[in-house]
Amino acid sequence: MNKFAVLEFHAFRDASLFVVKELSVAKDLTVQHFLFKPPSENNNVKCNNWLTHNIHGLRWEDGDLDYSELQEVVQRNTMDSEYLYCKGEEKCVFLEKLLLRPIFDLNTFNCP
Repeated sequence: MNKFAVLEFHAFRDASLFVVKELSVAKDLTVQHFLFKPPSENNNVKCNNWLTHNIHGLRWEDGDLDYSELQEVVQRNTMDSEYLYCKGEEKCVFLEKLLLRPIFDLNTFNCP
């Protein structure tokens, strides 16, 4: 079993939920990168346009994989890792609900 994996994602907001657009998984000296199609029409245009222009540059309509594949993609790329890490409490909570396993927040380790 691989010791650990680090996950990072950029997302839009749909109501108060994350809509993951870009996901990266780093483990074993490799990085896997995934870009997800939107799950629905853009219903929070003002906020999402702000994120596109000021934070990550991703457009709502960008993506290669169907959003319905998100959970399976994350599980497949982390199932052999004993420990999972992500930066930020809100992201960790989101991933814990998605994977039903603990995600350790890199902020608690004073990671930059």
